[in-house]
Amino acid sequence: MALMMILGREDLLILWLMLLVALGLTFTETRELKLDTRMTLWWLSVVAMTHVVGYLALRAWGYQRRRGLQAESGATS
Repeated sequence: MALMMILGREDLLILWLMLLVALGLTFTETRELKLDTRMTLWWLSVVAMTHVVGYLALRAWGYQRRRGLQAESGATS
């Protein structure tokens, strides 16, 4: 998005909206994962810097974390 601003593009509204949506989804995902405030802020800053790529990384990390927790609970049962 910064590159678009430097190039003087005027149609940045959709990019800002996409960023806000990605940040909202990130906040929701971190609350579902029950992460502490520091981790939530860390993920929000990653997504703010990388947009959709950062959000996809969070989703992948969350999937692996849930999968690991399920495997641990299945092993102890």
